[in-house]
Amino acid sequence: MGREATFWAWRDLEFGSYQPTWSDWEVVIYLDHLTWQIPWVRRTAGKNTATSRGASKPSYDVVAYDAMMLRTRYRPASFQPSTNARIERLLGLIDEISTYYQLRKPGTSRSTDDQSDGRSAVPQR
Repeated sequence: MGREATFWAWRDLEFGSYQPTWSDWEVVIYLDHLTWQIPWVRRTAGKNTATSRGASKPSYDVVAYDAMMLRTRYRPASFQPSTNARIERLLGLIDEISTYYQLRKPGTSRSTDDQSDGRSAVPQR
């Protein structure tokens, strides 16, 4: 998905009918970064199955940062509609996995009824 979007974005800018801006080229650069960094999230999570979320969080943070930078520079008018669909699909997939890494908000801790293994959250005296 990422390599396709990178290739077609580069092609649109290289052979387009107008002079692309530096921000347009940065979109291609960030797409390329994402292409190489997204597999590291899965790889890190797979190596640490007991603590996959915690272990892969630093890798995901790099992906999330590059996705944020991509969003700030991305202008759909600079690319063909098919390329826009590829870029939007990639960003949508990153948004889907972002819920896995969201931290709990303060005050929403698990109650004793939510404990899956039957242990109490409060130590017994």
